[in-house]
Amino acid sequence: MEGQPDQNPNAMTDALNERPDRNWLMPTEALNRFQLTEEDHLTRRTPDVETKRYGVRLGSIGMLLPHDTVSEVLVDEVIYPIPNTAPWFSGIINLRGNLVPVFELRQLLDTEVEPGRDQMIAVVDKGEQALGFEIDGFPDSVNTGDPLTQTPPLPGILQEFAKAAFLSDDTVWLDMDVRDLVGSLCGGIGV
Repeated sequence: MEGQPDQNPNAMTDALNERPDRNWLMPTEALNRFQLTEEDHLTRRTPDVETKRYGVRLGSIGMLLPHDTVSEVLVDEVIYPIPNTAPWFSGIINLRGNLVPVFELRQLLDTEVEPGRDQMIAVVDKGEQALGFEIDGFPDSVNTGDPLTQTPPLPGILQEFAKAAFLSDDTVWLDMDVRDLVGSLCGGIGV
């Protein structure tokens, strides 16, 4: 601009550095000046970790959805039954061009189906690996911390597939190996 003297862009920085009340540290000195002693490491408490997962209800049983795979909930999806199959095999659905088997685990586990509920299906995984099961309502957010030391009495079919159990909001939530459970059932789909 006209009428203004040329200013050195470093002039302000130089002026700050020349002030006698400023003792500037080199960046490495500034970062390394806070060294923790071994005693500090020993006395430092790690916070209790509480993990949030989603779980679905199958009658009176709470089942956690797998945390390491994609899951989705479908409402009022048409299930196409397949004749001459076990009553706990609901049929198949067409999900984006993939045929997904749907299981009625509540019937298999002898839990009551609540009347008047919207038909909902939890689909675990995607593509050719997807499988579905009918559920009671939308998933709940479940706080999982330390697993229960003793798993409560479970229906026989679940005992071998329950990896852990958690208590959250007065409900026992099972961490199930859903894929292995369904895989073991598939041998008995036909009646």
